Amino acid sequence: MLTKINNPPCATPPASETHVLILPQARLAVLATPKAASQTLRAALRPFAIISGPFAEAGSRHISAMVYHKHWRHRAERVAGAALETVAVIRDPLDRAESWYRYRQRKMEGEPNSTRGIAFDSFLLSAAQPEPPSYASIGDQARFLGWDGTAPQVDHLFAFDRLDLIAAFLSDRLGQTLLLPHRNASPSRATLQLAPATAQARAAFAASHATEEALYQRVMAAGGYLNSSAR
Repeated sequence: MLTKINNPPCATPPASETHVLILPQARLAVLATPKAASQTLRAALRPFAIISGPFAEAGSRHISAMVYHKHWRHRAERVAGAALETVAVIRDPLDRAESWYRYRQRKMEGEPNSTRGIAFDSFLLSAAQPEPPSYASIGDQARFLGWDGTAPQVDHLFAFDRLDLIAAFLSDRLGQTLLLPHRNASPSRATLQLAPATAQARAAFAASHATEEALYQRVMAAGGYLNSSAR
């Protein structure tokens, strides 16, 4: 039976704090996919997570599934005192690219990674390049999540569009109703007067992120939650 609680307040985490959240009670390690509700999950889960020892090291920020399994899993399970399953979120690749674009509008024009003065179409076309400029370097979720075309290296993978599912999953594993706050919002489309991307820019971006799109569609086809824990 779930008990509804207000998540306890916590101090602002230090800059070096890890983005891998180890939840011993739930026997989970939560990997933070960049620009896919990582700050929202962090705000909700920090009161239940181990945030000391090796998991306060700067080098562990936004580590990929492959890096976690190769370098961190044994340490995490030793600290937690139990075998851990992994959890992560994947976002529609084009929506995630737009979120990166809007987020980097916060920076002043001319600053590193700033997208001010750069059209969204130009951003997408730059992100589609094999070696994009820094302002359009947004990574690849398929690579981050260890997708091999068959299964990701994440036991429980949720779609960003269905955060209600991951909230229910985490609530069940923690035995308490988890409330997901809204965190780290980018400037809105209306504020930026952002026009939709052209078909040409969307096509170029989609072609360069086809593997990422395939994984996202796999999760959506599964109803927004892909359970690979039995693999």
